[in-house]
Amino acid sequence: MRRRQFLTAPLALAAGIRLQGDEKPKALEVTDPRATSGDPVEPNWESGNTVTVGPHRADMVGSDQKAIQAAVDYVARLGGGTVRILPGTYRMRNAVYLRSRVRIVGNGLWIACAALLALAAVAACLIPARRAARVGPMVAVRY
Repeated sequence: MRRRQFLTAPLALAAGIRLQGDEKPKALEVTDPRATSGDPVEPNWESGNTVTVGPHRADMVGSDQKAIQAAVDYVARLGGGTVRILPGTYRMRNAVYLRSRVRIVGNGLWIACAALLALAAVAACLIPARRAARVGPMVAVRY
């Protein structure tokens, strides 16, 4: 409700006049649907362009956000597609701005890295704890 309508609403209601613009706005009809989270409509990604980004042997060679952004812009100029990021270490000093009809797909090795780090953390906790459990309490107090 606009300010002018808010100020005139009590007077109009007292006089029994219906204000213009009291109807609820109707939703616009979607003519060009896009896929967002949970939408059943999704582009056919396999038929689009695919560009790989990586430190070695890739379409765009680089290990920072500039190489990824260049690949996103290139695929967007071609009409859309997929930017596939190869395994490696990337230095992200700025954001990567995603364009319409472009998706970024990673490699999935981060799951293996996370599992390896969790295993190392468990081992780092258990090994000293097992050694401490073998020492008698009187020996531990003596030193």
